[in-house]
Amino acid sequence: AIDYIRACLDSFRLDQFETANILLNIVNDGYVNVEREGISVRYPCRPLLIATFNPEEAELRDHLLDRIAISLSADAQVLEIKQRVDAVDAVIDFSPSE
Repeated sequence: AIDYIRACLDSFRLDQFETANILLNIVNDGYVNVEREGISVRYPCRPLLIATFNPEEAELRDHLLDRIAISLSADAQVLEIKQRVDAVDAVIDFSPSE
């Protein structure tokens, strides 16, 4: 069974290329590798990444921006919780199912 992987990153650093590349690999491949204490397991997943970042630190790279389903500006109108949930549900519903 494919599980949804939900990751929430607060103040994601756009200049940390290695971290961004790991996240891109998970999004592109549909797998996450878990490695701990000599054990390595590969799980299929459908990732949902929620992140905040400071655009003053660096530009959002095009190949990362291409994989973002929803992008909201901090100075945009404040959304209620139900509106936020509806937005995420709309993206999940739009995504191809397996």
